[in-house]
Amino acid sequence: SVSASFAALTQDANDCYLIGTVDELYEFFDLLGKNVSARSSCAKLTANIVVNKNVLKEDGSLNEGAFRKWAPAPFYGTFDGGNYSISGLLGISQDGSGMGLFGVLGNDEYPTEIKNLEIKDSYFKGGNNVGSLASEIDDSSKVNLTNVRNFGTVVGNNNVGGFVGLINRNSEVEIVSCVNEGNVQGKNFVGGFVGGFERLRGIYDSDYDCQKMCPDLNIERSGNKGVVVAESYSVGGLVGYGAGTVSASFNEGNITGNYNVGGLFGNAIDSVSFLNCYNTGYVLELDDSKKQDEEYEEDEFDGWGAVGGFVGLSLSATIVKNCLSAGEAYVETAEYGGSSFAGNSYGKGTEVS
Repeated sequence: SVSASFAALTQDANDCYLIGTVDELYEFFDLLGKNVSARSSCAKLTANIVVNKNVLKEDGSLNEGAFRKWAPAPFYGTFDGGNYSISGLLGISQDGSGMGLFGVLGNDEYPTEIKNLEIKDSYFKGGNNVGSLASEIDDSSKVNLTNVRNFGTVVGNNNVGGFVGLINRNSEVEIVSCVNEGNVQGKNFVGGFVGGFERLRGIYDSDYDCQKMCPDLNIERSGNKGVVVAESYSVGGLVGYGAGTVSASFNEGNITGNYNVGGLFGNAIDSVSFLNCYNTGYVLELDDSKKQDEEYEEDEFDGWGAVGGFVGLSLSATIVKNCLSAGEAYVETAEYGGSSFAGNSYGKGTEVS
């Protein structure tokens, strides 16, 4: 059949949109932007798609050239890459907003899945909430990312992730068999997979029960190989600021920040568990000069400089079982840190075995 609104798009017997050219890719995202009902649809790649060539230099920085620009759109359906790739995306937010292949992923009604996809030779830059796949995951969403690889560069300010910038409250997120090999750079809450969880003032107060409101994040058989850098705080090989369960996963990339720096999690705000995981990347705290941020009170970041092979700063129980921390946790000026597993932990019930 042929979409009545966009004649260039065809659908298969299951009403999945078939995308095999650059024009079809842009048509589909234009449809998502204009037609709310299409956002819960199914789409499949049928070929490798090259939007631009040589977007990135060898070091992952943006190349010079006249490139076709990318504009994301919301989505809460199923996108199957078919083991094909999308390469040459250039998404730069001009107003400081979020950026990614998609804009906001998920909603509280439809389960969302992105699978079997590679993003290559692409550059995403925004203000807050930037990721190669999505700027953020919406409140109370169920989102699965399966067999996705990112080779693109992601740059932003706060909540910057190799896949997703921000995960909002009450969401359930599964990341399975995914690998980030792209460079990720931001200011605060920066991760090879996820930048951060939604952060509210009052997170430590009685009106914020993290057990009820924090997202449920599960990472399995996945890993980061990219360089992840935060100019300030909360940076990790997988997650900058968050919590969850991590199994059979790894970090091999170098992780750098000013404080709360971890091979897997920068700042674990609730309980986090690691099973059969390893870190072999360098975890580096190099500059003690930026430990004041006017946006937050000082006592909210007690434990500055915390640097650990797995977790920089843990605010709850950290469970580590059958894991290896072989990367160097290097501390130049930190008050806490240099530990093979956790730089600083306030959590009761912390266990390493």
